[in-house]
Amino acid sequence: MGRLSVSVGRAWIRLLALAAAAAVLSSAAAMAQVPPRTEKEEQALAEKIDNFAEKVRVASRRKCIDYATMDALQREAVQINYDLIYPARSDQKTIDFTKYHGGNQKRLERLKLCPQTEPRVGMGPGPAIIPVGGSPYSLTFAVGPSFTHYTSSYRSTGSQPSLDATSNHTNTSICGGLNGYWPMTGVMPMGYNGTYGGGINICGVAGGKSELFRHVVHPDNGAVTASVDPGPRVEFFIGAHWDAFGPERSNPFIFMRTGPVFASNRLSITSDQTGAKGGQFESASRSSVTTGLMLELGLSSPLCGDCAFGKPLRWSVSGKGYWFGSGGSVSVDSAAFGFKETARIGSSHEYSTNIGLGMAF
Repeated sequence: MGRLSVSVGRAWIRLLALAAAAAVLSSAAAMAQVPPRTEKEEQALAEKIDNFAEKVRVASRRKCIDYATMDALQREAVQINYDLIYPARSDQKTIDFTKYHGGNQKRLERLKLCPQTEPRVGMGPGPAIIPVGGSPYSLTFAVGPSFTHYTSSYRSTGSQPSLDATSNHTNTSICGGLNGYWPMTGVMPMGYNGTYGGGINICGVAGGKSELFRHVVHPDNGAVTASVDPGPRVEFFIGAHWDAFGPERSNPFIFMRTGPVFASNRLSITSDQTGAKGGQFESASRSSVTTGLMLELGLSSPLCGDCAFGKPLRWSVSGKGYWFGSGGSVSVDSAAFGFKETARIGSSHEYSTNIGLGMAF
């Protein structure tokens, strides 16, 4: 696709150059009456050509350039072609200017477009809005603070009072994943493009165990304590991207993702019965998988065209929400007194803000 775009760019330059030449021929008689450029005007044109040559030299040092840069250079080259139509102070000066600028245009034709920088024309379906570049597939990584709200309960078959509790915890959320997006056809309004797709994320929470409750129900301040240790979670999602800021690939896009989540949690309970004669310190734990729903809304924008092992890189910022049902329960039996104590996680929800990077492969 990059070679095709370069060929199109070359043809575009040549056609406009021919148009300029045709303009010269068709207006030769009129130009005969136009006074030559002044020395000041020729100096300004020389500086303009020199500046253009420097821009081309800088661009030629890169492996590839983005579409916006290529388009700007092509437009500047054409403008100089039209400037050269007007007569110089001497025929030799015209020859010098034309030869110098012609060399610059040849160097411009040899520049290579980066894979992700094809123009996203906003009329009709158009090419895909690829999240991180020329490939529809990308690897992503995101990290950010998270806030989790748990509901939990304590029940006993003995005489201990029951408890219904809530608790809030802050942690750090870390996610990495793989996704793929393809163009929407005939769906987006005129002037915009979009993509749809999906992927999978593997996430975790850095921060360790979170205490759900501490309930004093045994002699000598003996407490029953429940805690949850969040494990890995797997997110399967579908999503869409919308180039709300315009069809150019240099613009950011808005994205939305949603899908089921499967979270592994380890629930633990301890019961300090040592204050009672013959009592012991009892404990138990149990792992379970909790299902829930994830929704993410965010904004993504290009970071560079080829800085990640020769691949384009994007950054993103997003807000994410999780809603989970019951998280399971764990029970401990009192060896000394025969009753059973149970801790249960009820519904929970989590919200996070994430800063991410994405790289095509």
